[in-house]
Amino acid sequence: INNSLKSGEIACDLYKSPMVAENIVELKFYSPGKELWLSDIMPILDSFGFKVIHEHTYLLLLKNDKKVWIHYFNIDLGKSNAKLTNTIKVNFEETIHRIWRKEAGAGYLNRLVIAADLNYRQICLLRAYSKYLYQAGFRYSQKYTSDVLVKYSNIARLIIDLFEVKFNH
Repeated sequence: INNSLKSGEIACDLYKSPMVAENIVELKFYSPGKELWLSDIMPILDSFGFKVIHEHTYLLLLKNDKKVWIHYFNIDLGKSNAKLTNTIKVNFEETIHRIWRKEAGAGYLNRLVIAADLNYRQICLLRAYSKYLYQAGFRYSQKYTSDVLVKYSNIARLIIDLFEVKFNH
């Protein structure tokens, strides 16, 4: 909450509570100054392949007449059967932050944050490859290409590793 108040921007916290089922995680959005609309949040969460089970909104009235809305979600990680790790948590929170600031896109490839443990920059690279292939005559849809990369997330991870070895060293 304090980080959100200091920056004036939306912050989120993805975590695993021992009080919920194995495949369920919890997510909180902290929004200073205004309530978030579900119609804005839900497509973003859907782009990660999440199934939202429950949502509740709380309003905190602070001493200095400031308001912070807390949007609480119970989320099923989807078909990935992934376990929440610290890397996934950090990558997810950073990707959400970038999407909200319009520095990254909400799209089907975001499912690779969970499935392949990728960060937003790596997903942007795969998105660029996918769009390049389409322009070069590879006529499968972006959704189909994304579905294949998620299904074979180990190969998506290897593509990123190859790129990083080739160009980052």
